Amino acid sequence: MVVSTSTGFKLTATVQRKPDSKICSENEFQCLDDICIDKKLKCDQEVNCQDNSDESAQYAGCEGILAKWTDLSTSARVGIIVGTVVGMGLILCLCVTACIYFSPQKRYKRLKD
Repeated sequence: MVVSTSTGFKLTATVQRKPDSKICSENEFQCLDDICIDKKLKCDQEVNCQDNSDESAQYAGCEGILAKWTDLSTSARVGIIVGTVVGMGLILCLCVTACIYFSPQKRYKRLKD
């Protein structure tokens, strides 16, 4: 169930069921932790299973960046984030260095000498 308000907030409620026989019905999707959710909630770009398996490319057959991100391990996610931050920092340092080196005052002083 999704409820939207006029202020832009959205409330999403997912009905989850723990099956007695560890098998969900044909109208349900079975999360990796054996919880059953409505099949329509699978691959809907919103996490409905507690273990995120309903948005997984590997387990649920979803497509897109969220599905690929969901399947990554925590260490892989941290590595991507750290690598991106370090890369952006290096680019910023190069830009600042280039601006200082090629500033008009420095260029004039170099030509004068």
